[in-house]
Amino acid sequence: MNFAHEPLTDAAADTELRALLRSPDCRILRVGGFRQKVIAQSMMFIGAVVALAAWFNNATHLAAVAGLLAVAGVTWTAIVAVHEEYAERWRAKITSEFAEAHDCDLKYLLEMKEKYHEIDAAIRDWTVKGLTIRERDVRAVRAWVFKVEPVRERDRLLRQLQS
Repeated sequence: MNFAHEPLTDAAADTELRALLRSPDCRILRVGGFRQKVIAQSMMFIGAVVALAAWFNNATHLAAVAGLLAVAGVTWTAIVAVHEEYAERWRAKITSEFAEAHDCDLKYLLEMKEKYHEIDAAIRDWTVKGLTIRERDVRAVRAWVFKVEPVRERDRLLRQLQS
């Protein structure tokens, strides 16, 4: 089985990272130039203040409408908070995938380089080209090893049975 993963150049990685971070899943929701969270919290606060003022002035219909506005603001704030948390987690995951490999990952690559000649050839090719080894590249190596290891173990066991 060949190992065919090719790391990105620094320029290509930067371009892809920026494109992924601009996706709708990673962006903070805005209305005009304002974050939706700020608008929703303002709506909630204004609705609560108007509801209290109307309640104490015996304007119960206005208090009810303002109370509904405040409840809508609370609901909107909760929805936006969930989206922003999701977007932040997604941004962090994408950013970590494009980060340079950590020392422990480089040690893992050294171990796999000694064990598999395909990994050795690929890493030599990467270093000759001057490519930066990123977390996504280490993940590709791990996936390849997890796919190949059982096949090679089975082949080894079958050879032992035949001898």
